[in-house]
Amino acid sequence: MRFLAILVLWTLSFCLAIGLDLSPFLRGPAPYSPDWRWEYYFVNTLDKLSMPLILTCLIFAFFIFVEKRNGFAEKHTKLFLSMLVLVSFLFQMSVLFFSRAGIGVLLHRIINPELNGYFTTALQITNTAEFLRTFNDGVLGFAMHAQGHPPGAILFFSGMLAFFSWFPELGNIASSLSPAHGDVQAVWHMLSQTERVAAIFSGFFIPFLSTLALVPLYYCVRLLSAEKVAIRSVFLYVFIPSVVLFIPI
Repeated sequence: MRFLAILVLWTLSFCLAIGLDLSPFLRGPAPYSPDWRWEYYFVNTLDKLSMPLILTCLIFAFFIFVEKRNGFAEKHTKLFLSMLVLVSFLFQMSVLFFSRAGIGVLLHRIINPELNGYFTTALQITNTAEFLRTFNDGVLGFAMHAQGHPPGAILFFSGMLAFFSWFPELGNIASSLSPAHGDVQAVWHMLSQTERVAAIFSGFFIPFLSTLALVPLYYCVRLLSAEKVAIRSVFLYVFIPSVVLFIPI
């Protein structure tokens, strides 16, 4: 607990120093070029800070409860992991809600061909077998990231499109939504109802997949070390910056 407290205090102090811009060297050694330094943008979204704070407190309270109840996670593993996956996903959403990008970035990153490309390429697939057979010949003509990666991500979105084609009634709900961003709105109106449903679901499903990594992480650490170490590992995973800030988008 002492190590965890020190780690939390150090992390919060570092984040506060960056947030208050106490030193430009926290953002890099020097302005470009030849070195680099991130520009500082302050966006006043403090009114949205309540949700991340509430969920952070909830997660810490949950951690203290599990720590004090020796054997709770082992006796109720499925319940423990299910609750942690849920609060971890909600925490990611709360951080996005707090950020200047907002929750809409989930849809933005999916359907904008200049930011992703996988979903856009999946829309062009009419025959999966034919797509795979000619993949090497046409890969350089795909949009954005789809040009340089294997077809797995494209097939993921193609599967989403095929799945939601069985539920056309969901299209009416999706069509009632209208993205605020102009570029996204232009692409959105070009999509069919099924494609809109698949895009919305995929946007939320991808960050949810990142939270599911808690499950194998818990079992692996418990197998290699001990239950208490596994519990602390999965709680720390929830707050890893690359998981919270990068994977969702």
